[in-house]
Amino acid sequence: MNILRSGYQQLWKLSLLVSCSGWLVLGPMTTALPAFSGSAHSEKADREPLSQEEETAPYPNRLAQNIEEIEQAAQLFQAGLSYYNASQMTAAVASWQQALAIYQRLGERGTAAEILANLGLAYSALSDYTAAVDLGQQGLDLARALGDRTTASNALGNLGSTFRNLGDYANAIAYQEEALSIKQSLGERQAEGYILGNLGNAYKLLGLYEQALDYQNQSLAIARELGDRTQESLVLGNLGAIYADQENYVDAIDAYERSLSVSQAINNLRLESYSLANLGNAHHAFTRRYDTAEAYYLQSLNIAEATGDKWLAAKSLGSLGLIYEEFKDYPKAIEFYDRALVLFQSIGEREWTAKTLNNRAHTLLVWHENTQEANPLQAALLTDKFLTDKLQAAAQSLTDATQLLDQLRQTLTTDASRVSLFDTQVMTYNLLQQVLIAQDKPEAALEASEAGRSRAFTSLLLSQQAGQSEPANTEPLTVADIQHFAQQQNATLVEYAIMPNDDVIHQGKIHGKAEELFIWVISPAGKVDFRRVRLDEYEINLAATVADSLSSIEKRSRGFRPAAVATENTQVEHLTALHEILIEPVADLLPTQATDAVIFVAQGELFSVPFPALIDPQGDYLIENHTILTAPSIRVLQLAERAQASKPHRPMAALNRDNFLIVGNPDMPSVWDATSRQTIPLAELPGAEIEATTVGALFGHAPLLNKSATEQAVRQRLSTARVVHLATHGLLEYGNPEDSGVSDVPGAIALTPDDKHDGLLTAAEISTLSLTAELVVLSACDTGLGQVTGDGVVGLSRSLLGAGAANVVVSLWAVPDAPTATLMSTFYEQMQQGKSKAQALRAAMLLTLQENPDPSDWAAFMLIGQTD
Repeated sequence: MNILRSGYQQLWKLSLLVSCSGWLVLGPMTTALPAFSGSAHSEKADREPLSQEEETAPYPNRLAQNIEEIEQAAQLFQAGLSYYNASQMTAAVASWQQALAIYQRLGERGTAAEILANLGLAYSALSDYTAAVDLGQQGLDLARALGDRTTASNALGNLGSTFRNLGDYANAIAYQEEALSIKQSLGERQAEGYILGNLGNAYKLLGLYEQALDYQNQSLAIARELGDRTQESLVLGNLGAIYADQENYVDAIDAYERSLSVSQAINNLRLESYSLANLGNAHHAFTRRYDTAEAYYLQSLNIAEATGDKWLAAKSLGSLGLIYEEFKDYPKAIEFYDRALVLFQSIGEREWTAKTLNNRAHTLLVWHENTQEANPLQAALLTDKFLTDKLQAAAQSLTDATQLLDQLRQTLTTDASRVSLFDTQVMTYNLLQQVLIAQDKPEAALEASEAGRSRAFTSLLLSQQAGQSEPANTEPLTVADIQHFAQQQNATLVEYAIMPNDDVIHQGKIHGKAEELFIWVISPAGKVDFRRVRLDEYEINLAATVADSLSSIEKRSRGFRPAAVATENTQVEHLTALHEILIEPVADLLPTQATDAVIFVAQGELFSVPFPALIDPQGDYLIENHTILTAPSIRVLQLAERAQASKPHRPMAALNRDNFLIVGNPDMPSVWDATSRQTIPLAELPGAEIEATTVGALFGHAPLLNKSATEQAVRQRLSTARVVHLATHGLLEYGNPEDSGVSDVPGAIALTPDDKHDGLLTAAEISTLSLTAELVVLSACDTGLGQVTGDGVVGLSRSLLGAGAANVVVSLWAVPDAPTATLMSTFYEQMQQGKSKAQALRAAMLLTLQENPDPSDWAAFMLIGQTD
């Protein structure tokens, strides 16, 4: 006797409808699932027969005797599907877990396998990826043990979706391709189309749009061949999302309209509501036709409410809140945000609750500002309490939002995923700073600025110092903490915060055009001063000016073909403009002694500013008048100082040759080239070999060169070396999906491959090491750059600091060989004479400048970290 089957198909997460506006990200869509009929179903033809032990087990009799329990389990299964389709993941998990317990007790392993795979998908939607992978793998293993290839392929597809959500696109594609192969062999044409759509979504996230479009079009062809109009509508939405990513709004809107037409033709209200929401997003973000966007959002809301889709209803309400802010109907915007919050909270959706609180606060801030500035007569009629209440309400919304996002961050399993979440969270902190400044609370705004920096990095440092793998709770610094740190370091701290314009605020991330700078200066005595700079008064784009300053300085690449050389006048113009914006507003607050340390705490594009080369009105470079360090946040410096405090400190002159690790010109590895789609070897660096030999001679240390500079040898010595000098290629983008297939911390150091390693010591691998180094010098190309996120520059310097290094020297552009060798040897000689690292680097720059006046020859390097 065969065990009764539930007849349910597996869930398929197509996650197609991704909003182009950045605020409405429409969630998982599933195929239509048949209702439970209560009748027996035969085993699938491809399933292996039951063993004798299984045939004679008492479970069939129990099933016959407990039909009510079977029906209860089936109802729980169906309820889980309904909750999942309504994006109520917590409720879906609860129902499926109850159903799973019954089926496992009854020994119904086939359905148990299906539920396990479904639970994996639901936990993935809840961002609990550890549970998602574990449960999905259990479902896959059980299905394979039963010989159930259909359920196994479904589980593979779901695991692929989970890995996609994790940012592990290589595994996502591998699992989906294995699932696709099984479906094709079974002749399950409809399921084949679903998986092709999933593969298209994975390639979309990789930014490989040509492949993404190809897979989606294959899926579309199958849907039309089978007359599967539901899938046709889904795929058209996927195509629209790809076009939206490419900012091809004409084709995006066309695809969304065709998706809407199909969903209406088949009377699929849920698909219709999602298509309407996406059309609202497209017109909101691209055409700026707010009336049209409003109409689409309202239609989507009406259907979502009628069908009980709380998730989509909440998203539509939040989007309408944004629209009514555009209309300057602030009371109505707040009303819609509040309605959205009730729904999001009812389904346990923390991230979108936080985003809605963020948007609500922004509306309150704009309402306050417009009342004061744009309508002075109206402002005169209103009480001070009215205006004050708006700011207090905004501050409370933002505080609530940061707490929710912090809670969500604790559930994420990778540093990369926490960085991605914080890209959203940083905007909330920026708004909080604006609210506090509007309340004339600059010191409280400084605390918010610090709390909004390097949050994932800080959590990583705390976790490593505590010897734990889970993200640690981060207590933000108070003004008193910041003042104490400035006194302890005997340094002037200059903290910048970029306030973007409204268009950038609606995207939830810091990128694009900056509108205003907030600058705090904390003196060694602990005095806090605040200045603000309106960038529209300078008529420049800050990000473009920073990028132009770098391109005007860099004249050739280490190991690569020379870049174009800018004219001297262009170079001076950019460096002077940056000094005018960043330095002159606070010049009177900087130390008068050139040897006194100044630590610039940057944000966003300011991480790429060549501070030493900025030119003042007298024509002097900033390095001529100040000793410069940089940092991602004061909190990171404090934690790095704490880590170093437990380690014995010795001056450079007291170090022996065994305290050094010096590497130059390894036998280069090959790397994947996303453009040519093939593996290519890195170029040799003979100049770097000379540099490493010169530095090694200073300390009587034999450097690792050529074939001896293996990744294994470097790893072994990294943990004990007090000074590390790496003269090799630094790979800025390695670790991004298009280079490695994995969304991870970008950056890698090129070393000689060995039997155990590929010769690419990645930023992610570095972050797992435990370093005792007081100084790490990356004498390579662009090692100070990286992916600029809300958490700071995510790259090599971040990983080295996170692994325990006290200070890191990195470069902002491709450094030339001969001047770099001179600068580096001088740098170490100055430290041997007793200068601090920052003072030694300043002296080396000034001496190199005398013989090589072009900034490209001496200004690339920056010292990240604390004073000695």
